[in-house]
Amino acid sequence: MYQTDKAFSYQDQSDMTQPYQVRTGCGHVVTRRMRPSTAGVPYTPETVIEAPNGAPCANCGRIATGQTFNVGDRVTFTNDYGVEFPGKVITGSEYWEWSHSPTVQRYFFEPSDAPWFSVPARNLTAVA
Repeated sequence: MYQTDKAFSYQDQSDMTQPYQVRTGCGHVVTRRMRPSTAGVPYTPETVIEAPNGAPCANCGRIATGQTFNVGDRVTFTNDYGVEFPGKVITGSEYWEWSHSPTVQRYFFEPSDAPWFSVPARNLTAVA
């Protein structure tokens, strides 16, 4: 049987994630949790990792991808036959990538009879 000389603890692991400061592809500095082995440098609170080709921050990523809705936004869903269903709230989003079309961002909303099925932004209208 395998034995160790001390009890296992996640705090003892040198590759635990740390809150690194990262300058993203859009130039903003955000906090991203990562392991020092992934970051490539030892963790210090003052360290800022330069990632000019990395992912943009959440806000710039939303703008760059054309996302028009955020979680909590109130919307009216209009199906492909033109029937409107008011009183919906955005609960999440996902990206669909088809082989012959560009990646499309789609949204989940509630209340819904099919909360597992997302819809494209063209079927949603923001409610003021």
